[in-house]
Amino acid sequence: MKDPSRPSSPGGAPFEGSDEGQLRAENTRLKQTVQVLMNRAERSAGQEVTEFGIFQTTLVLEDLVNRRTEELTRVLERNEKITRSLRRSEARFRGLADQSLAVIAIVDVNRFTYVNSRFADTFGYGRYEMLPLAPIETVAPASRAKVLEHVQKCLLNESRPDLLEFEGRKKDGSSVDIELASSRMKVGREAGVIFVIADVTARKKAEREVQALNHQLAELAIHDPLTGLYNRRFMEQSLENELIRARREGSPVSVVMCDLDHFKSVNDLHGHQAGDKVLRTFSSMAKRKCRGSDIASRYGGEEFLLVFPGMPAELAATRAESVRSATAAARITAGSRTVHVTASFGVAEYPTHGETWEEIVAAADEAQYRAKAAGRNQVKLATSSKTAMDDSSFRTAPSSSALRSQSLVLRVAESA
Repeated sequence: MKDPSRPSSPGGAPFEGSDEGQLRAENTRLKQTVQVLMNRAERSAGQEVTEFGIFQTTLVLEDLVNRRTEELTRVLERNEKITRSLRRSEARFRGLADQSLAVIAIVDVNRFTYVNSRFADTFGYGRYEMLPLAPIETVAPASRAKVLEHVQKCLLNESRPDLLEFEGRKKDGSSVDIELASSRMKVGREAGVIFVIADVTARKKAEREVQALNHQLAELAIHDPLTGLYNRRFMEQSLENELIRARREGSPVSVVMCDLDHFKSVNDLHGHQAGDKVLRTFSSMAKRKCRGSDIASRYGGEEFLLVFPGMPAELAATRAESVRSATAAARITAGSRTVHVTASFGVAEYPTHGETWEEIVAAADEAQYRAKAAGRNQVKLATSSKTAMDDSSFRTAPSSSALRSQSLVLRVAESA
């Protein structure tokens, strides 16, 4: 049943949903209709229409006009209430958004339609300065592609990350790290995107500092702080891995044990700072003789261990000899004094001198001890069951066959 309280058009259709202009036009049209009817009634009076008929027609028309006027008035009042309600809602929204701790903007693809003060402050603009800007102008060039893709997916209501991090561009050209959460909104036929952002510059800086510290700690965990070479723990782990690879590939691995001769006297005569400089200088010379795949480490005190994956003992002995000669020729300045040092070297090879890293290091250490016993400043190859032993030293780089035929002495104490 039709609700008599709801206003309707002359054809019976309700006015609800009509705008104010349409309603006023309808009111004017009704008045014009009444006037036409009144004129017709007056002309009809000359054509034997009774006064009663004219009176009756006038009453009907007036009643129609009154009812339509009341309907129009109610619709206009309702529209005014809706308008006031919408204005209050907009004012509440703007007040809430402006006072919110959140950083909020509403955008379509090409422009900002709303920004609150915090959003503008984040990029160094005034609120009204931002409204004419294209949103992409607040994004650093390196991040623009992914931000545009994110906005397009949001407008199309497609799947996208909950949070997007990108580099923003402030008014003065400086960078700001931004974290963005977005949601789609639709008003009528138009779609937009609500941006809620956070300035995470301080957090990202802290994260980078933590990463740098973690990297530094990781480096300290495997490096000797004085010389910069790998430390003993890392060397042992790496050597074990190299032996696993060598067993699989059937390749050799050589190690060279190095020890500075009479190093204690350097500290006693010249001081520990001079001793530290000697250690750093020797480390630098040893590392220069290593390939990128080799491992140079400080084994402890004045002892160093060099690992040469895929290298036979003869070639490793040649490398050791070049380090020995460079060390003997070096003159290290410590304050006003010049320090001269030499070093002794022992060379061992997997699998000739051992199957495990402990056995190979022990063999190289034994050879280095014999170099010390033979007068220091020498390179000695480790002994094996297949080689004779004598007291010859390796000062030059003879042929591989000559090196393999060298016999080396055991400890002086044992020979005694």
